Amino acid sequence: MSSHHIIRDKQEPALIIANGEECSMDLLEQLLEWSP
Repeated sequence: MSSHHIIRDKQEPALIIANGEECSMDLLEQLLEWSP
């Protein structure tokens, strides 16, 4: 189960980065602040 969570955690930001061009700057700023 833990491995599945790790995959999800890495997938979410990866998908967001892949669609970074479509994401607004505000969203990117929030992600940068949220990410360690």
